[in-house]
Amino acid sequence: MPISESTASRMDEALEVLGSVPLIDGHNDWPHLIRGFYDNRLDERFDLDKNLVGHVDMNRLLQGKSGGAFWSVYVDCPESDDFNDNAAHFEIIRDTMQQIDLVHRLVRLYKKHMGLVRRASDIMALHREGRFASLIGVEGLHQIGNSPSILRLYHKLGVRFRLTSQTATIPAHDGLSVYGRNMVREMNRIGMIIDLSHTSEAVMRQTLDQSAAPVIFSHSSTFVWLSLGI
Repeated sequence: MPISESTASRMDEALEVLGSVPLIDGHNDWPHLIRGFYDNRLDERFDLDKNLVGHVDMNRLLQGKSGGAFWSVYVDCPESDDFNDNAAHFEIIRDTMQQIDLVHRLVRLYKKHMGLVRRASDIMALHREGRFASLIGVEGLHQIGNSPSILRLYHKLGVRFRLTSQTATIPAHDGLSVYGRNMVREMNRIGMIIDLSHTSEAVMRQTLDQSAAPVIFSHSSTFVWLSLGI
């Protein structure tokens, strides 16, 4: 079917906008898919002319004029129900480090088309160079193993946002625990964005009261949809 003149005009306008400001995906699980389907092996299947499993690969990102993404370095929650089980969390920290390393390797592999963002100004700098802005996010408190030292280390490796929870139940404190409030202050101090997706209403409200910096909801919808059964 031929493209109408009005559709072509709107496409031209969209491309003009994408050329002037970067379109940023706030949450993208591509690293998780690479771990699951390719065992983190960046081999010939990742050549620019190849399409990978799922909806994302470098070829389609370039074709779609995508400006950047927060790559989630999510790994599954530990099987242990004991939040203080250090041995279980050591494995999670190892897996998280592997995923952070994967993002760094993706940036090296596609260095002509992609760069790692460490500060806000890097996004527009990369856009002016015609390169994709890669940002890193840790998706869950379980990935820091109850240690602010691990949080700080992740930040040094380029992690710029962190969720306070994910799919597993963590200790109930009617919202933020004392530990959680301390983590909010530490994230504010080092310059890491707090992501409130996956959290309870109490945690959302208490974090908004506690945080000295803006927060994000990287992949959340409107709560009213639940009551509508949608």
